[in-house]
This record gives sequence, C-alpha cells and structure tokens, in this order.
Amino acid sequence: LLVRKLSNLVVKQNRGRGSGELTFESDSLVEGGCLDQMHNGTNYREVREFRSTHHRVRFYFVTRVFSRYMSSVLEDLRADAPDVVLVNSCIWDISRYKAAWEEDYAEDLHLFLGQLKEAVPRETLVVWNLTMPLGRRVLGGFLTPEVASRAGTLRYDVVEANFIGGALADAYGADVLDMHFHFRLSLQQRTKDGVHWNALAHRRMTCLILGHAAEAWGVQLPPALPRTRTAFGTWPAGGRAILMGIEHGLCFSSSPCGLSSTAIAGSSRALIWNVFRYVVTKHLCSSPYSAWPGQRRWPANETRPCERHICVCV
Repeated sequence: LLVRKLSNLVVKQNRGRGSGELTFESDSLVEGGCLDQMHNGTNYREVREFRSTHHRVRFYFVTRVFSRYMSSVLEDLRADAPDVVLVNSCIWDISRYKAAWEEDYAEDLHLFLGQLKEAVPRETLVVWNLTMPLGRRVLGGFLTPEVASRAGTLRYDVVEANFIGGALADAYGADVLDMHFHFRLSLQQRTKDGVHWNALAHRRMTCLILGHAAEAWGVQLPPALPRTRTAFGTWPAGGRAILMGIEHGLCFSSSPCGLSSTAIAGSSRALIWNVFRYVVTKHLCSSPYSAWPGQRRWPANETRPCERHICVCV
C-alpha cells in the first residue's frame, strides 16, 4: 500500500521479503524484526508503522489467528480504533501446530472474530483476506524440517481453510476479499517458492484492497473498461441472464435453484438448461489451479461464483 512506484516494489522484492529492516518507503520498525533475533519460530514478531499528515498504517506479523500475542494486538485496536482492519492468518495456522488443524483453526477464528468485533467500533471496516493459491512445490521459512512433509498437500488445505475462514468472517459481519479467486488464473505471477507473488501481483492486490474500501464507503470509482468477450461467447439475453446468475452466485426470488421463468424469457428453456448444466459441470469438475484449455473459466474481475448454491441446484 505504501509503495508508490512499481520499480520500487521490484527493488523491495529483490532485496528479500521479511527481512525485518529498520525502514522501507518511510515506514519504521516498531518492534521485533532486526531489533530482535531473526528466526522462523512461531513466536517471531514484527510490527511496522507508517505515518503521514493524513494516514497511519500499522502492520503486525502474526503466526496464529488467535493467541496471547493476538490478544495484545486487539488491545492496541481498542486503545486506538482504526478506520480499516485488513487481516489474514492461514498458512502458519494450518502447517505449524497440528496435522489435524481444522477444529483448532475454526475455534481460534471464533475467538478472534468475536473479540475483534467487540474491540473496534461498528464504523470500522473489517476485511478478511482469503489466502492466495499455493504452488505444487512450496518452499518457505515457515516450513521447518518437522513439517516439510506436508508441503505437497498445503495447497489443498488452503482451499479448505479459506472456506472456513470466509464463512466465519461473513457470519461475524466482516467483509471477505477472495484473493484466491482473483489470482487463480494469474499463477504465472507467483514466485518460484510457490508462496509469494511478484511486483505486478502486489500492485493488483493494492488495487483490489483500495477498490473494496472505496466501494464499502460509497466512493465513486472510474468506470471499468467495457467487456467485449466472455468465456462462453455470445448468448441470447435469457441465457446470459442465467450465466450471470451463476457467475455472481445469485439466487432469484422465484425459485430456490435460481432458474426463474423471467430469467429465461425470450430463450429456449432446453437451451438454457443445457448451458446451465454445461457450466456447472465444467466449474465443479475442473481443477481450481488451471484454466480450461484455450479459454478462461470465469472472468477475472467478476465476483466469485456461489458453488454451494450451484451444488444444491444440481
């Protein structure tokens, strides 16, 4: 968010991630990092802060979504309520503590989201970021020799953890920004370690975060470029209505499955049902890590499809 030039972001990547330096782009290291011992343990700490005449941005590095340290972070938020809280905790949670991580992760999320809701005022925009896709081969400081054997399955664990985190965040009234969905067709921007992403991806992350905040606060953004093609070519008006309903995870009020008579007016019902069945089958059967041969599964700038509604309809 602080890097104004893409060239500087590339320089940051070339210098190495997570180096805990004293300052970068006019921010300052408040706690941990190079002020303390650098290590890959679960008690690693790094707190950074940027201040200007208009902004104050504070970053906390966490290794578990709820812990004694996270309680101290929540106390900071109570003392000085922010306008925006952008949070994610996943890969360390599901790889460094228990092999059967699901119950503990869900319980920690309940504790964290419940206390966060009490710690900040209702006016604070809380956004839960879903974790981006991991590679088949994962390298990283969090993968100690004791848990290195789990590297091959982490990309599947992340999908499940994203579902748990997104559902609970939504249940507690937080916004959910699905970075996994937005970058599922941009895997070429992932770096060789299978975890981190390049400068172009980080610039896109910035745009997604700022765009989400602008939409939440009712800020008018410049119009998007018109879309001239879709993943499925040109369809009749009714067919396109059904397709858009699937893309946006919409359920029309006239029927639970979303296939209302008004949505398919002007088109053959048999044709629309065949299109619907084809789209759902392709979506559910194809890998989340690869596009269809020669075409894109879903437009990258569209809202994530509601797979659960689609599964119920089928």
